[in-house]
Amino acid sequence: MASGALTGKYSASTRPAGWMRCTGTFRDKNLPTLTRVVDLLRETGGRHDKSPSQVALRWLIQHDGVVPIPGAKNAGQAVENAGACEQPLIDRPAVPCSLHRDQP
Repeated sequence: MASGALTGKYSASTRPAGWMRCTGTFRDKNLPTLTRVVDLLRETGGRHDKSPSQVALRWLIQHDGVVPIPGAKNAGQAVENAGACEQPLIDRPAVPCSLHRDQP
């Protein structure tokens, strides 16, 4: 999910290696926003026994006109992605406007 950004795998102290470290999502100036988004996904997932990536994927599934195409590097990731289809989120995570990229 977003090259691993929405999985909770990466943070300011645990950044990806190689070329991904230089992409916009993982640059120093964007890490505080990424941390807030992942914290929100974790909080919502905690109420539903779901991982941050499952919440992000489910959020996309629940929006009309959106067809998410999740990737999986192994069978475990495919099973985790499938877990996003088990139940709708009763409380859709609200992403504050300040976290949207197109906002000033």
